[in-house]
Order: sequence, then structure tokens, then C-alpha cells
Amino acid sequence: TLQVVIAFWLLALLLAWLVVRGLVRPLRNLAAQVANMEQPEPLSLPEAARRDEIGDVARAITHTHTTLHGEREQRARMEKMAVLGRMTTSLAHEIRNPIAAIKIHAQLWRDGSSQEAPQVIEGEAERIEGMLNQWMFLGLPEPPALHATDVGEMLDEVIHKHAAQFAHTGVTATVSKHGALKTKCDRQRLDHVFRNVVTNAIQAMPNGGNLDVCATAEGSTLTIVFTDTGKGFSTQALERY
Repeated sequence: TLQVVIAFWLLALLLAWLVVRGLVRPLRNLAAQVANMEQPEPLSLPEAARRDEIGDVARAITHTHTTLHGEREQRARMEKMAVLGRMTTSLAHEIRNPIAAIKIHAQLWRDGSSQEAPQVIEGEAERIEGMLNQWMFLGLPEPPALHATDVGEMLDEVIHKHAAQFAHTGVTATVSKHGALKTKCDRQRLDHVFRNVVTNAIQAMPNGGNLDVCATAEGSTLTIVFTDTGKGFSTQALERY
């Protein structure tokens, strides 16, 4: 009887060991791999080769992991395409303004009514070149190049460069300056901002109007206000913002 009991318990231990080996360990490995679902690397699931329920679970986990990361990669590609589309649209909009200035001054040059047309055309071409360079190096943005700059002189230059467009649209521009307007800034980028604001103001007054630019320095604060007499946004447009 004792031998039978011992043999029974030995057989039970052997069966328990086989169960642990064949069931518990694979389940532990599956549980450990589920925690790695966020990782892009392929999962290590040798249990997927089994032809039982554990193999079905392992294959389901592998399929879910592949599908998840496939969808993430597709979404990332779509987001990149959307960003590229917005960048392209923005670049086209930015280039349209200097191209319009080049056309106007080319016409004035052909008519002989502007002696400054060649210089303006050259300046606008350099502006387009500068914008293209900025977009080319957008992936590796450079830090602002800060230099001591007289912002008042910058505003005068911007207004002067748009003189032909002012005359063509019947817009009168004035610049008022108060205080010491010298500060450290990235001249190229600030000039780009000023040009865009002035161009938008001209486009807002197709039938003529007034553009007033007021620059004021108070202590360490420099305030620049652009005011035009265009009709502005409609009530419906403002409700969408």
C-alpha cells in the first residue's frame, strides 16, 4: 500500500510538473509579451507554433501587435502628408506677395515710370530666395540671429519698398515713431513679419485707404501697431474664430 501511495504521489508530481511546463510557463510568457505591445519590435512568441488554445492566443496577440503598429505607421504617414500640405500652401502664400511686387515693378520699369524698379525687383527676388532657404532648413531650424537693430529704420524701409503697391492701390502709409527704437532682434525674420502685415493691409484696402504704423518704446517694451481702414472681418467670419 505504501508503495502504491508513493507511486501515486510521484505520478501526481510528474503530472503537475508537466502541467506547469506545458501551460503555466507559456501563459506567463504570453502575459510578459502583452506588456511589450507598445514596443515596435516583433514579439517573441514561440507559443504561436502550438496547435492548441495557447497557440491560438499567441497568434492573436501577434496579429494584434502587427495591426496596431501598422495603423500607427499609416497614421504617422498621413500626419506627415498633412503637415507637408500645410507647409506647401503656406509657402505658396508667402511667395505670392513678392511675386506680385515683382510684377508691378517690372511693369513700372517697362513704362519708365520708376527708377527704383530694378532694385526693388532684386530685393524681392532675394526675399523669395531667403524664404526658400528657410523652408529647406525647416527640419534643422536655426536659432534667432540677434543683432542690435533700429526698428524704426526697418519700418521706413518696409514702407518704402511697398511704395509702388501703395500707389497702385491708392493707399497712403504713415509711420510715427516714439522713443528709442533700437533693440536686439533677428532682422531678417522681423522684416519678414513686417512685410506680411503691410501686404495684408494693402490687400484689405483694394479701393484705397490709410495705413498707420506706430512704433513706441517705453522702458524695455517695444510696441508696434499697424492700423488700416479696411473693412476688416465680417461678423460671420469672427464667429468662426
